[in-house]
Amino acid sequence: MKNKNIFIAISLFVLALDLGFTLDFNKTFSSLIGTVTITKESTINFDLQSPQMKFTKEFTTQDINGLTYIYFDEGKWLCLFSDEIIVLYNSEGWPFFSGINGSSKLRNNFGSGLNNRVSSFLTEGNVEYRVENLNKLTTFSPWVEGVSGNGISEWIEVNYYKDSSLGNLSGLIFYNGFVSYEKPYLYSKNNRVRSFEVYDSENNYMMDIVLDDTPNPQFKKLMYPSNTVTLKIKSIYPGSEWDDTCLNVISCVPESMVYFFMEEEIAK
Repeated sequence: MKNKNIFIAISLFVLALDLGFTLDFNKTFSSLIGTVTITKESTINFDLQSPQMKFTKEFTTQDINGLTYIYFDEGKWLCLFSDEIIVLYNSEGWPFFSGINGSSKLRNNFGSGLNNRVSSFLTEGNVEYRVENLNKLTTFSPWVEGVSGNGISEWIEVNYYKDSSLGNLSGLIFYNGFVSYEKPYLYSKNNRVRSFEVYDSENNYMMDIVLDDTPNPQFKKLMYPSNTVTLKIKSIYPGSEWDDTCLNVISCVPESMVYFFMEEEIAK
C-alpha cells in the first residue's frame, strides 16, 4: 500500500464514516434460495431452502470502521445493505445470502460487466487487485488502482452485455472501498471513491456520479441506456493511512430493473 502523511484531522474520517445506515426497518429481502426478514424489534427471520436455515433470532449491531456487523450468541455476520439490497457474509467472508426488497426473480436481473477494463491495478507480492474483482461480492477482493498518488483520473470501463430482453445498461450499484470481514479497518485506512466523471461514447454525454462514504450498496441511474460507460475517478475520500483508492463491487442494472430502484426512491 502507498503510505501517506497522516497529519490529517482524524475527526474528518469519523464524521464521514458516521453517515452509514442502521438496521431499523421492517423489510423482507428475497433471493432464489428464500427470504430474510429484519424487523425494527431487532429480530431476523430466515426462511431458506435448507432446514438448518429456518429460524428467528434476536440480534444486536455494531458499526466498526463504517462496516455493520450483526451479532448473535454464536457469532457475527457482516452486513452490507440499503433499503433495496442486503448481502450477508459469514465468518469466512463468504456472501451466503444476497437478496432484494422485492420479487426473488428480480435478483438474477442484476448483471456484471463483461470484459471490463481499467487504467491500472495494484499488485502487492502475489496479490493482484484486478478489474475482475469488481464482479465479485466476496470480501477482501476489491479493485485497487495501481498508480502513484491517490488514483484521481484513473478509470474503469464497464462493458455490459446481457439478455437483450432486459434492455441496455441503465444504472449501476456501487459498493465502495476495501471491505474485509476480518479487517474492517482497511475501509477507513484506504481511499474510497467520492465521485466519478461518467462518459458514454454511445450517447455522447458526460455526467458526474457522487458516492456516499459507505461500503453499503448505492444505486446510481445513468442519463441514457447504453452498453459501455467509462468511469473516471474525479475525487476521493482520503484514507487515514494509505493512498490507494479502492472500490469493492460494481453491479449493472438493466432498463427493466431501473423502475424498482426509482419506485423505492419515490416511496422514501
